[in-house]
Formats: sequence, structure tokens, C-alpha cells
Amino acid sequence: MGPKDLLCILALLFLSITSFGQESLPFRHHQIIATIGHAAIPSSEEEGLSNEYIAVPTWGLMYEYDFNETIGIGLKSDIELSNYQISDNQKNVIVREYPISLVVIVKVVPFAAFGIYSGGGIEFSSHENLPVFDFGFTYDIEFSEHWVLSPEIGYELKGGHTSIFTIGLSVGFRFI
Repeated sequence: MGPKDLLCILALLFLSITSFGQESLPFRHHQIIATIGHAAIPSSEEEGLSNEYIAVPTWGLMYEYDFNETIGIGLKSDIELSNYQISDNQKNVIVREYPISLVVIVKVVPFAAFGIYSGGGIEFSSHENLPVFDFGFTYDIEFSEHWVLSPEIGYELKGGHTSIFTIGLSVGFRFI
């Protein structure tokens, strides 16, 4: 038995295990998701932390509708639990006070449990609202018929000039 034969047997075993688990659960189209995470936000020069990042805790809530097992749409909202300042391209300071973002996303699942999402929306703050572009990766770990645990990593572009990196852990409830 050569390495190719062993690799083939392992691949067939993996496929049979994953397909066995998927056959027993009915497909559920709707999902409510709660997220807790952190955002790495570039600090402005006025804060005396030029070229460094500050970590801001975030909470999120999302509704997702999956058309099938490979594509879905959703409405994602996040709140950053901090006050901070960012600079735009002209070095103007933009104050952010507990900003709340609302983003419409499209999610694609190219491989079993691995998702890629992207979308656009707006971030609301008392001083100035900014357009937002979101992009990220998730990995769904089903731990019961309805419940899903998903680590995620993301990128957010605020106002066309500020790059934010996020990490989070989500718990989702799938239904209907």
C-alpha cells in the first residue's frame, strides 16, 4: 500500500464521516447570531500613539437567511464599546463615540462549514456617519441540531480611509 492509496482511503473516510453527519439534520434557512469580539483600530496622531492600534471590544447581532447550503444574505449590526478618534486622508480627526454599524452582507460557503462574507452599509456615530465595507471569514461548528459556534476574522473599511481588523466568536441559532 503506497502513500496515494493511504491518502485515498483517508479522503473517503473523511467524506463518509462528514456526509453522515449532514444527512441527519434538516436544512434550516434562518439564523440569529450574537457575536462578541475585538476590533484593532489605528490610533490617531492626536492621541500620541501614531502608527499603533487600539483594541476596542465589540458586540454584534445578525440575522442571516440562507437560500441553500452555499449562499445566503444577512443584516449585521455591531457596536464598538469605546470612544476614540481616527484620521481621514486629509489628516482631519474624526471622533467616534460608541459607533453602531448596520451592514447588508452576502455570505458564500465554498467548503463545508467555511464561510466568506462581504457587504456594505453605514456606521452611525453622534459626530459623523461613515460608509462601511465589511469582508470576513467564518467557520461554523454545529454543536446541536439548532446551535452553531463560529470563530470569525474580518476586515472593515470605514469612510474609505480607515482599515479595521476584527476577531470574534459567534453563537447562532438556526430555525425553520
